[in-house]
Amino acid sequence: MSGLTRADIALLVTLVPLWLVCSVLHVDRQTSDRPIAWFPLYVASAAGDDAYPTALMPWPDVEPGVDDVRAGDVLLAMDGRDLRGASRLFVMTHAYEASREGRVPFAVQRDGQTIAADVALAIVPYAWSHLLVSLSMGLFATLVLIRGRGSRAARAYALAALVFSLHFCSLYGGSPGMNRFAFVLILTTGAFYPPLMLRAALLFPPKLAPRSERVLLYPWILLVTGPALYIWLFGVPALGLFGFRYASACFSLAIAALLVILVRNYRRAEARERRQMHWGIYGFFIATVPPLVASALSAGDPSLRWIYESALGFQVVLPLFLGIALLRDNLFDINRLITLTMAGILLAPLVLGFGMQFEPMATTWLSNSTDLQTSTARSALVVGFVLMIVVPGRLLQSRIEQWLFRDEYRLERSLRALRASLAEIRGAGAMLDHLGSEFTALGIFETFAVYARLGEAFVPLSAAGPLVPPAFAATGLLPVVLVSSEGPLLARSWRRLARSGALSAQEIAQLDGLGAEILLPLRRDDELAAFVVLGAKRSGDVYSRTEIAMLEGLADRVGLELSTIERDALLAEEQVLYEKLAHYAPGSVVEELTRGGDVTPGTSEVTVVFIDIRGYSILARDRATPEVFELINNYTMLVSRRIRERGGSVVEFHGDGLMAAFGAPSPLDEKERRAVDAARAIIKDMRSGALGLADAGPIQVGIGIATGTAFVGNIQSVDRKIWAVIGQTTNLAARLEGLTRSLDTDIVIDSVTRSRIEEASEGFVRQDGVRVKGWDEPITIWRLQSPVLPVPGEAH
Repeated sequence: MSGLTRADIALLVTLVPLWLVCSVLHVDRQTSDRPIAWFPLYVASAAGDDAYPTALMPWPDVEPGVDDVRAGDVLLAMDGRDLRGASRLFVMTHAYEASREGRVPFAVQRDGQTIAADVALAIVPYAWSHLLVSLSMGLFATLVLIRGRGSRAARAYALAALVFSLHFCSLYGGSPGMNRFAFVLILTTGAFYPPLMLRAALLFPPKLAPRSERVLLYPWILLVTGPALYIWLFGVPALGLFGFRYASACFSLAIAALLVILVRNYRRAEARERRQMHWGIYGFFIATVPPLVASALSAGDPSLRWIYESALGFQVVLPLFLGIALLRDNLFDINRLITLTMAGILLAPLVLGFGMQFEPMATTWLSNSTDLQTSTARSALVVGFVLMIVVPGRLLQSRIEQWLFRDEYRLERSLRALRASLAEIRGAGAMLDHLGSEFTALGIFETFAVYARLGEAFVPLSAAGPLVPPAFAATGLLPVVLVSSEGPLLARSWRRLARSGALSAQEIAQLDGLGAEILLPLRRDDELAAFVVLGAKRSGDVYSRTEIAMLEGLADRVGLELSTIERDALLAEEQVLYEKLAHYAPGSVVEELTRGGDVTPGTSEVTVVFIDIRGYSILARDRATPEVFELINNYTMLVSRRIRERGGSVVEFHGDGLMAAFGAPSPLDEKERRAVDAARAIIKDMRSGALGLADAGPIQVGIGIATGTAFVGNIQSVDRKIWAVIGQTTNLAARLEGLTRSLDTDIVIDSVTRSRIEEASEGFVRQDGVRVKGWDEPITIWRLQSPVLPVPGEAH
């Protein structure tokens, strides 16, 4: 339960116990001999201690019988109990206790005469379904709250679900005290769950949560649902028909607002957030469509009412799927489930037509023609029909997937083609080369690297991404973990191993620097011959279960092909591979630091700065190569000077970008302030036209700054040692630089940096709940509140 906030703990010690108590009471009411029912009569309280209550009218949808209490009757006694001075609430709460076989006996005064009359209780139909919804909602709300680790979206869902589950606890129909509690519970939860539901929708997916807290106040307008329910339940101050319409209008407004929010969020969502929303959409579909279909069937044939009752059980999947969306959206391949379901729905008319029209006639014909028993003929026809629709069903599912989920469809097709093409390639080096070229051509991965064994190290044969891919020691812990893994090693798995000490600090930092999401071991027999590091998808989506299985199949095929290559041939190829890798150079220019000599690898606290020219491709598009080279030359010289003036170290250049570190290789006082001062100076230089491009105007750059621990020191590349700063702090600085575009600012810093820069913090504005790719939970960042210059040729 680590990571829970005070708000989470408050919910766990208040609403969760309340839900548990109410669930027990609901079960008790469900199993009692007295039915769960409503008292469907509006009553006016006695005007004084010597007066009696008066019946106003039955509920709008109740038709009174001949012997029932009527509007205007004075209620003298209830089951022999004198009602002198009784209030409306007294009559309603004690009526259940006085009921006999679902009817409440009264002595009433009508037209000057005292007569006996009854009120038939309105039995709550299928109250067990309310219990089922309440238990499932409360259970998954508690699970999401515990596993959400302080997530605001998880807490909002849990709060709304717990209140909703309490609303469905049917406790009325018991003792007078229990009835009072039941009325208070249904009125308060009925008022609160619509706004809480809309608030949870606004915060889901978490990345699309509104930046303004004021937006989260709008749903509370729907608290007016509470008075509407009060009018409907008690008939005060107006009679119930108005209250019922009032409450229905409020709930309709809530549902309409919910749909608007979900559609808006879906249109703005990226691939990962859409996958989360697919779980909720699919759960809503499964929870509502079967009961709707069953309701239509039972309306046509009342004997099928049991189908409707059974279909109500599908409602339990909605809280389950919403919980999965928040906690484990990659538990199953939801997109595959959606396409499979849609294909099934489209084929359903064909199946129903076969079952209702064709099958009886075909069974009779086949049985008479072959002397087969009727049951055997029917079984043969069913099997044949299933085989006939499998192929068109698969084709239909493929078409739907291609239409709805193009990126996944393209990746899966590419992986199948890549696996099939391996059989035509001879030689280990050629095969690994082919893997690298195909991964590059796909353009799906933010980073990737194909590693091959070369002597005592695994070195990158091909790679893509902003950082220098380091070598891994063949005698390190990572090869041991990879060779013993049963399949692809996902990020959460290798991070768990890292926490247990199964990986070294240097290996962890190197994998963090590569942005590793999947490690794909390529084995030759029982040895690790190579491995592939795949970073996040450019789309931002997660790797689906189907894709992971296909990557595992690809790795098995590569291993099989490697196993067919003789060991002598592998040794001969190793020399060729070395000669090829000796020419390998990353796309960045690595600046060799002179001070401090050879730095012993280890972890240090540093402030990392990422800088990138905004709109560089547009600037370079219409310029001659010498002019572009001059631009980059001037840029690197100017930025390097500003970094060095304040004690920082340039780690690497990558085209129009730069990474620098303050506090490494040697400790540096006030490294955070120095980094921010350097960033401000660079912004000022760029705006003053210091790069010398008169026709381009001021150049705009984005700068991200983060402070934390990182792996600092020399790492082994193919033909040299490279001084590097790698790890999560480096990744965070790069992500913050990327946020400068969406936040319309020049500089974005993390909270640690902001807390240590004192007077240098002027102009920075706090922004909470910002989603950063690679971070599970939203973080707080600080952006520089300053005019942002338009980028030439780029829409702003």
